Amino acid sequence: MPLHRIPVTVPYVLVGDPTASLFTVQVDTVATSPTGAIATAQVLVEALARMRHPGRGARVASDRVRVGMIGTQVSGFYAYVLANSFHIAHLDFPARIDQDAAQQLADTFSGIDQRNLYGILADCVYLNYLGSMGLAAVASNAQRVRLRLIRPSEGVLKVLDMVGLRKMVPCFPDLPKACEDLVSAWMRQQAAQTK
Repeated sequence: MPLHRIPVTVPYVLVGDPTASLFTVQVDTVATSPTGAIATAQVLVEALARMRHPGRGARVASDRVRVGMIGTQVSGFYAYVLANSFHIAHLDFPARIDQDAAQQLADTFSGIDQRNLYGILADCVYLNYLGSMGLAAVASNAQRVRLRLIRPSEGVLKVLDMVGLRKMVPCFPDLPKACEDLVSAWMRQQAAQTK
């Protein structure tokens, strides 16, 4: 089934908040259906809320989730940007990360302000080629933007292993596992900074 851009608005509340503050996050999901978009948005918002409000539980207000119109088809490599904001954007790239696409990837990742960035979760389900310049773009930005790769193919994994990038770029079979790793790494980093 083809993937499409589907905007989702996800409200959440902090558990135990006596004022019952409602936070709302706009998520630019990539999914096959509105149901899939809601599931994706909820996973992303739960991870964002854990990093934004450390030590506080958050609960998605499922009855208030709203889905927008199904948008354009996505047929390449795409990434979610989790930052300290009320918008989770996604970035689109071609399925082949050759010279031109690698320059676009490098420019985009290097232009992201890391001061408010929690991390980038890149879905590789449609990534079918990662050339040397694409590898350089990933290598030069992976740690700075806390990049996680989701669903890379065996071919992409083999290339990452061959050049030693798999040790630097964590890879996961699905979005929830990538989110959990990003949140855990961010929490460890915050704990180390407060010591």
